[in-house]
Amino acid sequence: MIHPLLLAAALLGGCAHHSRSRVDGIVGPEVSVLPLYRAYADGPRIYVEVDLGDGVPRFFLVDTGSTITTISAEVAAALELSVQENGGWLVGVSGQTRWKRSTLETVTIGRFTVEDIEVGVDVEGVPPRAGVVPLAGLMGNNVWKHFQLELDYVGGKMLLARPGQLPVPDRAQPMHFDGQHISTDVQITFSTGEETEEKPLTVLVDTGAGGLLLSGHTVAGLEPHTTTGVELIYGVGAGDDLPVSNFLRQTRRLPVTAVDIGGQAIARPLEATWLSGRGLSSLLGHEILDGHRVFIDYQAGLISLSDSTAPPAQPDIHDRYLAVLRRQRGSSPEAILERVEVLAWKRELAEASRVLTTYVSSHPEDARAMVSLASITRYQGEPAEALRQLLAMPVELLVSEEALLAAVNGLWLEGRTEEAQALARAAVEAAPEHPGAWLALSDISRAAGDFSTARTALRQANRLEQNPDGHLLRRAWLASEEGDHYAAITHIRRLIELYPSGSVAPWFYALQVEDTDQVALFLDDIARARRRLHPGDGPLDFLAGAYQVIGQPELAASIMESGLKRDCRQSELTDPDAIASRDNCEAWYRALVHQDLDSAFSLSQQAVADNPSRSEFLDTLAVVLEARGELVDARDAAWQAATLEPDDVYLLWQAARLQRAVNESGS
Repeated sequence: MIHPLLLAAALLGGCAHHSRSRVDGIVGPEVSVLPLYRAYADGPRIYVEVDLGDGVPRFFLVDTGSTITTISAEVAAALELSVQENGGWLVGVSGQTRWKRSTLETVTIGRFTVEDIEVGVDVEGVPPRAGVVPLAGLMGNNVWKHFQLELDYVGGKMLLARPGQLPVPDRAQPMHFDGQHISTDVQITFSTGEETEEKPLTVLVDTGAGGLLLSGHTVAGLEPHTTTGVELIYGVGAGDDLPVSNFLRQTRRLPVTAVDIGGQAIARPLEATWLSGRGLSSLLGHEILDGHRVFIDYQAGLISLSDSTAPPAQPDIHDRYLAVLRRQRGSSPEAILERVEVLAWKRELAEASRVLTTYVSSHPEDARAMVSLASITRYQGEPAEALRQLLAMPVELLVSEEALLAAVNGLWLEGRTEEAQALARAAVEAAPEHPGAWLALSDISRAAGDFSTARTALRQANRLEQNPDGHLLRRAWLASEEGDHYAAITHIRRLIELYPSGSVAPWFYALQVEDTDQVALFLDDIARARRRLHPGDGPLDFLAGAYQVIGQPELAASIMESGLKRDCRQSELTDPDAIASRDNCEAWYRALVHQDLDSAFSLSQQAVADNPSRSEFLDTLAVVLEARGELVDARDAAWQAATLEPDDVYLLWQAARLQRAVNESGS
């Protein structure tokens, strides 16, 4: 069913039937309809387009869990806002952070305008982008409180209405709005093994949250039905200048089979995350709300979830942003580069290259554009030309634009080791306080066999980054190249200790201890890391490969089956090349455990044929070929993958590892 008011709003547009008027602090008609954007199909967040008074379309995360609206420092500067220090704290799941405040004179959403909205400025932990689209911030309850709000997750639309204009669904239930948060009572059904039990809870309804987050005080007594582990928890308060390990939190998970909220019984298996901490409240987010029509009435204190009758639609935020950028006449350099980035995300590489080449021809001094052009050129399968483009830039700009690693390692991959060493040394001389210069020097020194310089340069990079645990994979690889077996496994053990849910470390570790008396140590370390995680978490692909290497093929095959279900379905949902991504994922898993290699080879070959410039697809082909004993072809595929991403340490390691295998085999 379509609301009569929705139909009228769609048909009448700006007619006199909906003349703008000021009532209760808002200016506009009775109802406005606008798209709810996502970053990709079934993406876990929703976004709206907003005008902050200067006519520039900007995008905000729809966040009913936030007390206030936030904006980035860049938006505040563009609007020339007066920003003041604020004495208080904003509290989120990742901690608390001080914040600055300002005021937006107008906020226009759809056909409504709200005036004098206080905002937090440059708040740590607020996501800066949706995909590659810049976010202005998040839109919180100090805006939404003025409206009745209906979010149609299926139809991809938001209805904003003046209080009392939308009909209240029959099964709406009471909701409490305290001026900051909206909360309501729900009932969860959870598993106790073979049976289920029910428990009432009060939760904050938070469209910015991922799933069901439970606070310690609300579910005490359910500990026997939970699993315990560490996981990354990001949110407000998560500073971007801290190591990822700082955001590992000990959590419990409760297997929930159903949630009853707003008159809707949602029978959907999910795992609720249970956090303990002072001041935390239970949150109900996107995973439960998605697939429904959500009605929130701030003034009447009512909430409802119901089935949507709208045709399925998920407006893509990248498509909309690209349309905005294309409409701008006399576009700024920033807008042109943003346009290229979005085109690259959408894999419209030919147009991205055309736009960027035209721009660079008239702005050869724009270093960011030159680096972007080199990246696009690599994505198009022309790494040699991309390297030529980078080498045309002054070394200082290569360092400042974070392109030095690609240039130095690109030279090495072309066999131009002496040029690479000279470039890295020049970078260290030009920018001795930049960690990237030392990292590049370390990489090429290791490749050239100058291990002493490589070690010194790595230590210097870590000192400048103020991170004694930095670059552990590089350190382990360097130690392995030197023949220092115990140093190699010491570094990789530390990496697994810090990041038990990390990626390549288990496989690297297994390859170091294969056929040695350290296999027992490996098994103990991996078992300890897995006990720290929730069941099913962690790098299942590299775990499967690791167990295959140390001679436990049955366990490897079991982990592979879990990974195929978990990872390959997800890759199909989030990758524009959905079928190729799914096939590549399956080929990758089967290669790691040496299972059904003919099928894996066929799947991988086709994925590469359809996407010859996808480095991850070439990496899979390399591992498939290695498992089949075709080492030279495996080395060639790995080398090609590395040329497409020459600043990726994992791909560089793969290329070097397979080159060594070829050398040792005498092929």
